[in-house]
Amino acid sequence: MLALAVQIGLTVAAWRRGWKGWALVPLVSELLFGFLLGLLIGVSGGSVQDVWPLGVLLDLAVIGVLGAMVAAS
Repeated sequence: MLALAVQIGLTVAAWRRGWKGWALVPLVSELLFGFLLGLLIGVSGGSVQDVWPLGVLLDLAVIGVLGAMVAAS
């Protein structure tokens, strides 16, 4: 939950610093990629515990990209 709050805050900050719609791309791409990854792991017989580490990596990547966007402007 904390990662989501940080992502939303960074998205708002990037939007206000001039990135406008581009600020939504990392968050939307994470949601789509996470959905597809969960779907593929679920279809292949995996469990929720298998998805958790990949979700954390996705969260950290999005926070890094949004942080770079905020810092660049």
